[in-house]
Amino acid sequence: MTSIYNFTGYHTSATITAEISSGANACDVNIIKISSYIPIVAIFSGMINIYSGITHERLESPLSRVGLVARGILECIGLGLLFLIPDLIVSMHRHFCASPPSLAATHSVKGLNLE
Repeated sequence: MTSIYNFTGYHTSATITAEISSGANACDVNIIKISSYIPIVAIFSGMINIYSGITHERLESPLSRVGLVARGILECIGLGLLFLIPDLIVSMHRHFCASPPSLAATHSVKGLNLE
């Protein structure tokens, strides 16, 4: 199950596959997050977050959807800079304290169950 934790902070190629989706590129997701700190550019990244919150197929929890849409709305009205500190804190926790994603989450082999 995905959580709001997955949509804050910066990702590496391993965490993007395990947490968001296998089709996403970590560099693209991180550029969208960084662009949300710049007030005028944040309108576009906010619209991307709102659209993703409404249509993302891996969001099972309504709280995750509401969280991503709320982040998008705040970015659209120019408050994206408020997410700088939480993004840095979540990134540091993800890369230094959290356990690495499981092999099954990051690699798929046809016909082989890795769990």
